[in-house]
Amino acid sequence: MAKVSIFISDLHLGSGDELEDFIPENEKAFVRFLDQQSKDFSDSDIDLVILGDGFDIWQVASSAEKAALESIGISISIKSSVECARIQQIAAAHKSSFDAMRQFLQTTKNRKLHIVTGNHDHSLIDNNVRNEVKRFITGGDASLDSRIQFTNYYDNPELHTYAEHGNQFDVNNLYSGFSSFGDECPGYYFVRLFWNRMEHLEPNLDIWFKSFQLIWEHKIWRLIVPAYRFFKQYRLDPRKFKRIDLPGIPYFAANGTTFQMPVTGETLPQFPELLFSDVSDHELIFSRDIALENRLRSIYHDQGNVEFRKAIDEVLKDKFKGQPPTVPTEQMVITEYGIVPDKYVTAVAGMFGPANEPPETPLMRGMALNPGSYKYVLLGHTHDDKQVDLKDLGATYFNTGAWSVQRDAHGKKASRLCYVIIQKDSAGAVAASKSIWKG
Repeated sequence: MAKVSIFISDLHLGSGDELEDFIPENEKAFVRFLDQQSKDFSDSDIDLVILGDGFDIWQVASSAEKAALESIGISISIKSSVECARIQQIAAAHKSSFDAMRQFLQTTKNRKLHIVTGNHDHSLIDNNVRNEVKRFITGGDASLDSRIQFTNYYDNPELHTYAEHGNQFDVNNLYSGFSSFGDECPGYYFVRLFWNRMEHLEPNLDIWFKSFQLIWEHKIWRLIVPAYRFFKQYRLDPRKFKRIDLPGIPYFAANGTTFQMPVTGETLPQFPELLFSDVSDHELIFSRDIALENRLRSIYHDQGNVEFRKAIDEVLKDKFKGQPPTVPTEQMVITEYGIVPDKYVTAVAGMFGPANEPPETPLMRGMALNPGSYKYVLLGHTHDDKQVDLKDLGATYFNTGAWSVQRDAHGKKASRLCYVIIQKDSAGAVAASKSIWKG
C-alpha cells in the first residue's frame, strides 16, 4: 500500500471571538481540503500531520482579561483544568473542523492524525488537555483513540522525513524545558498580557503582515496610547517571567532606581521600543531602527497628523514626567547592512550530522539527521510557506506556512493555505510537493 504524509500547520483555532484567526472562510476550506485528500488517497496509508499551533490556546481569553486596565489582573499561571476549559471553548467554536477530522479518520482504518505540539498550544504537553482534544475529535468513537497521536515531533524514516513546529528556533518562543507543562516561553506572557488586549481594541491587528506597520500605514492613532500603557505594564509587572524585549534597556522602580528583570528576544517589526521603554536616548525618540525612527519623525511633523502628534506628546509627557523632549525634524542617515540569512534555513542545515551524535542545531528528536537518510525537513511557526533546496545535504526544507487568516498591507485577504505532501509509491519511490489549497 502506498504511504502518504500530509502536513499543514498554524490553523490557530480559537474561541470564535474578536481574537479568532481561523475565520469561517478558511475553516470551510479546511473541511473541503480534508474531504478532497480523503478521496485522492483513498487507497493509501495516510498520516495527517498538524505541525503545531493547530489550537490557539494562548488567545482564548475571558472578557475581563481582554478588557483589563492593568496587566496584574490577568492570570499567567498554567492550570490543567483551565487549559481543558479553553479547549472546550475552541471545540464549541469549531465543531465543523473537529467533525471533519473525525470523518477523515473514520473513512478507513489506514489513517492516523498526528498532532504536533507548538507554542500557542504548548499545553498539549499535558495528558488531560490531550484527552480533551481527543474527546472532541473522536465524538465518542473509541475506535479512533489509538489513531490520534500527540507528539513533539514527527519522524518518519520510511519517507526520509523529519518535522517539528519550529518555535525552538525563535528566541521569543523558545522553551527551556519544552516537555514540562506550565513552563512557558516568553511569547506566552507577551500575548496574554499585551497582545490580547491590543487585538481586543483592533481585531485585525495580528492578521496583517507586520502588525505595527498597520498602525502607521492606516493611521490607527487611537492605539498608540493604549499600546504604550499596556507595554509599560507588561515590562513592570512584578511577577517573574521572561519578557520579549531588547537587553540593555533598564527597568525603573517607582522611586526611580533601576532593577533587573529577565529579558530575551527581539522586538516586533515596526515596534517603537524606545518610545515605549523607560530609557532615553540623546538622539533617538522612537526606535533604534533608524528607518522606523525617520518614519515616525516624518509622521509626527506632518501637519495632517494632529491625532498622532497628540498621542505621541501624551506618551512623552508621561515617560519624561512632564518634561518631554522635542521630536527632531531631521532625518537620520541609515547604515546599509548585508542580507541577513534566514535563521530557519540555518537551523535546518544544522540538524544534519553523523548518526547518533548531537547536532549543531538542537532538535526535538535529539540526535542528528543523517544526510542521505533524511531528505525532507519541515517546520511551521513562521506563517511564511517556503521550499528551499539544501543541495550540499541532498535535502529540502519546507515551511508549511499557515491556515490562519492573513492580510497584506492594504487589507486584502492574503491567506495562503499551504500544505505539503510526501508520498511513497508502490515501487518504493519517495517524492514531496508543496501546494496552495484553492478549493
